[in-house]
Amino acid sequence: MNQPVDDSDDTREHFVRAARTSQEAISSAIQIWGETTQSMFGLTSAPGAAAPALEHLLERWFDAAEDMLRAQREFSEGLLGLGKPAMQAVARAAQPTSEASN
Repeated sequence: MNQPVDDSDDTREHFVRAARTSQEAISSAIQIWGETTQSMFGLTSAPGAAAPALEHLLERWFDAAEDMLRAQREFSEGLLGLGKPAMQAVARAAQPTSEASN
């Protein structure tokens, strides 16, 4: 007699592996983010080294904010540049419609 195949163990193992992989990826991302942030703000130091001065941290913080704002502006200007021809085409297409309704 044929016995029904029990896929529940395979399915459970698949979800356990997926959860483990996701957990490892998130843990790795958090670790990399922390190391990057510490490096960016000069918070990493050798054992026994003096902690960075508050002035240094403040300067690094605003430098990072300035860089981020500059990148956002460049990105936005790029999108505007890409979208301008499309907006002009829409305006041209709408012109005959608005003239016909007058």
